[in-house]
Amino acid sequence: MLKREDIHPTFSFKLRGAYNKIANLDPVQRWRGNHGQAVAFSARKLKVPATIVVPEGAPYDGVRAISKMGGHVILYGKDSQAAAEEAQKLAARDGLIHIPPFDDPYVIAGQGTIGMELFRQTNVAKLEAVFCCIGGGGLISGIGVYIKRIAPSVKIIGVQTYDSNAMAQSLNVGQPVTLKDIGLFSGDASVKRVGNETFRICQEVVDDVIMVTTDEACAAIKDIFEDTRSIVEPAGALALAGLKKYVRDNPSSDPCRGLVAVVSGANMDFDRLRFITERAGLGDQKQGMLSVVMPKKPNAVAKLIGAVHPTAVMEINYRSTQDGSANVIMTVSLDARSRGQDLVNLLQRLTEEDMVGTDLSHNELAKSHVRYMVGGRSRAPGERLFTFEFPERQGAFYEFLRAFVYDFNVSLLHYFNRNGDLGRVVVGIQCSESDQKKLVDFLRNLKYPWREETENPAYMEFLRRWLVIRGAHGILVLSRIFPRARSGKPNYWRQDLQNRAAYRPVSVVTVEYRLVFTESTGNGNSILKSPGQHIDGDAVSVRLQRLARSLKILLRTPAMAERYVFPVQLREAFELNQIRVGIANIQNSRRTLGIVGIEVAAP
Repeated sequence: MLKREDIHPTFSFKLRGAYNKIANLDPVQRWRGNHGQAVAFSARKLKVPATIVVPEGAPYDGVRAISKMGGHVILYGKDSQAAAEEAQKLAARDGLIHIPPFDDPYVIAGQGTIGMELFRQTNVAKLEAVFCCIGGGGLISGIGVYIKRIAPSVKIIGVQTYDSNAMAQSLNVGQPVTLKDIGLFSGDASVKRVGNETFRICQEVVDDVIMVTTDEACAAIKDIFEDTRSIVEPAGALALAGLKKYVRDNPSSDPCRGLVAVVSGANMDFDRLRFITERAGLGDQKQGMLSVVMPKKPNAVAKLIGAVHPTAVMEINYRSTQDGSANVIMTVSLDARSRGQDLVNLLQRLTEEDMVGTDLSHNELAKSHVRYMVGGRSRAPGERLFTFEFPERQGAFYEFLRAFVYDFNVSLLHYFNRNGDLGRVVVGIQCSESDQKKLVDFLRNLKYPWREETENPAYMEFLRRWLVIRGAHGILVLSRIFPRARSGKPNYWRQDLQNRAAYRPVSVVTVEYRLVFTESTGNGNSILKSPGQHIDGDAVSVRLQRLARSLKILLRTPAMAERYVFPVQLREAFELNQIRVGIANIQNSRRTLGIVGIEVAAP
């Protein structure tokens, strides 16, 4: 069941608390008095003047709605915290009454009227749990106090996003905490610090807090639209997203469980709809994002679509390369009930058509950036890839660039304003070995959250020619296809490696190895394979023997049904930080394939 709080005149439950607070002011206090559309509407009904302070980057539709309801709007600060502080200063300076958004007994009591209505609208005896989004805690505190007094067996479950979970963290440590950074996608449910009074109440009445992703919230918005033909805001859909997750984790044979999700609001910024529609399919497991590497041949795209059929293709990005192959990123429609097996079958069909597919559905770099950048791979030496995040608001990207003052060459940059939770930008930086420490110091002093994505398979597959990754016990070499050795050029591999390595090798040496292959039988035993025999499987254990010393190598072959015919020829090896890594070719009946990965332990 959905408790529709999005159909108030202000499209939000907040009207209850704001109206109750203002209505309980004495006649003198009513004329001294801040808080969005709810305050503006309540003040108009009670014939009280209202001043509302909102951040400078607030959506135009929201500011216009406040003005239409008679509120005097002041734009101040970069975020809601700065606006709230300015409102308190104005109240103190001019002798006005500040109307807090959640941490006030009258506001909490106003939100609690939802609980009273729920008991009138449902069969309390069959009510199992009520789900509420949590921001500052006013909504769940008010509902929880009322319900726990009348029916203490009913569970009160809060829902927050992973990147804006101040209440969950506060309940975990036993005191209110202040988050340094928060995701802004959930709107009014995104707060850095909960109220002291709401925290005290939540300690008594909240049974659990469920975390959901942005994609799951988008899927819940879609579910509500399909059921009611109403578009709610992200915070308004959090409760349903949490309810769906609760049902998955707590299955029941009862088809009519008493579960209620409070739809808290519908103040949706229209520009966000594109982002939401893109991510909703991934959030409800009804879509999948794949990368595909395929031979560059006539009618290749038709062959790809034929291999995918009857699965519907929602989006496709195709780009050919210079080495005889093509890169594809595609989004396909899936049945949520059989998604896992459908993906396995789909990847198997691609393999049978001499294509290599990879599931990128949970790869944030691919979903936010790489899908828009399928334009070929770069040979930029020393390139490292980083993603940065900042609260999305007007001028935020410009502020980031002003802070991003550097001495390094930027080889890649992508930013797309989706009016979502956070602004995300990916930057490729070329840095020599001698400047690695300088780069790290620069990033640490930047004061923006960052993450290195140099090892991300989406980057490796679509944007980088060659990648060498340092690991705890060795180096993982990841490359899609190695080109054939050029006749008459014995140093070709040496030169190509030096040009394409993400980390320039210290030295390159040529060595010869005798290869011994073993294939796992699946029951803990291994079968010795001789060069020239067929070897099946997705991972083949390989021992390289050189005189009395040996190196252990894990040969990570793609999940292909075809059988590879060995021997594998180790062309050349290089040494980096005393660890040897080799380049090898796999010969099969059609073409020369490259090893997807070689992990080498130190000798």
